[in-house]
Amino acid sequence: KKVVLAVSGGASITIEGGSFTAQCPGKITVKAATKSMVGGATQSWAMPDGVQSGAFQRQFVIRRGTDEQPISNQKYRVTMDDGRVIEGVTDVMGQTQMADSEGIQNVAIELLYD
Repeated sequence: KKVVLAVSGGASITIEGGSFTAQCPGKITVKAATKSMVGGATQSWAMPDGVQSGAFQRQFVIRRGTDEQPISNQKYRVTMDDGRVIEGVTDVMGQTQMADSEGIQNVAIELLYD
């Protein structure tokens, strides 16, 4: 499977076949208490109790590009690969509604203005 998250400014993140690619027309900033660039590894993990395999849920946070602060009360539209459209208004934390699907999907997020 291939997952691509792209925004209108030309930046995108692609996850495919065990690889992660970040692309942008500007600079990439990594913020962390510590940073470590290490070689590949594998790790096994068990699915938490109560989580059904194949069921995906995703919620998005809308942030200002200038200072990364969440944007509350922002109208938005999420269009999923399967054709479903979710419209709503972000909460006080800038979060959208939960989007459910049976598999990983690409989505397009539009900010709506009156």
